[in-house]
Amino acid sequence: MAQKKDASLREVEKKVNAIRRRVLKRAQDLYPDITEAADKFSLEDYCQKAKDEEGRPIVVFKLPGRFIRDEDALENDIFRRTLDKYKKAHAIVDTLRIYDLWRPDGQLPREHMRDGVMQDRLEHYDFRRHANGSYSIDLQIGWPGGWSHYDGANMTRDIPQEWFALPWDEFMDRFEESFCSPAFYYTRGELEAVPGLKKFLGYEE
Repeated sequence: MAQKKDASLREVEKKVNAIRRRVLKRAQDLYPDITEAADKFSLEDYCQKAKDEEGRPIVVFKLPGRFIRDEDALENDIFRRTLDKYKKAHAIVDTLRIYDLWRPDGQLPREHMRDGVMQDRLEHYDFRRHANGSYSIDLQIGWPGGWSHYDGANMTRDIPQEWFALPWDEFMDRFEESFCSPAFYYTRGELEAVPGLKKFLGYEE
């Protein structure tokens, strides 16, 4: 009987590992920097001894408080917890807004023009600090949608954490190479002149 039980547990372990691989692929399609599915499992978390309709001992999947035989439901549970864990770690805890189209502080509009016609414009530019200590930038961009209507979208980019081990000048070399093209509206010199940016990113002024 012990051999049969062990074989059942091994089968559950194989299934759960396969589920976690599927979850990781699904999660990385949304957030490529996710490296593993939510919390490493133990068999006791996901399986429990039970009996089938004919009274034979089996091992079944479970979720908290109930049995479950549906692998899809278990996969969706692990997927949900994986995204919840990622979003909690990446929650925004502080923001430095360096540009706001609607803020009346004398900033000139930042726009891309062609033949005298505005193609798109910057509406805001944020540097953001996350709960896990990482940083990102977020740009809101708008463009004419016709009939005095504007459409828009956000452009968000993570700042690689390994850059923060570099001296400020080398950090800005990397930042300039990746995030200072015309598509980002700001030059390196303009960013370095932003009051408080260096301190916000963890460097001494």
